Amino acid sequence: MTLRAVVRAARGHFRLSMELSAERGHVVAVLGHNGAGKSTLLDCLAGLLRSDETSVRLD
Repeated sequence: MTLRAVVRAARGHFRLSMELSAERGHVVAVLGHNGAGKSTLLDCLAGLLRSDETSVRLD
């Protein structure tokens, strides 16, 4: 099983663009400086924030 996720979001001057792929059994960590978009990314993936594009697919 593979998880594939794409998120694209804009908040004022801030732009977030991320693509992720993880195989079954892998652990994924979201790391970055303050204001890098970690919480925005997770909120978009959870459906808590609107984004320009968000898709999550399990194959």
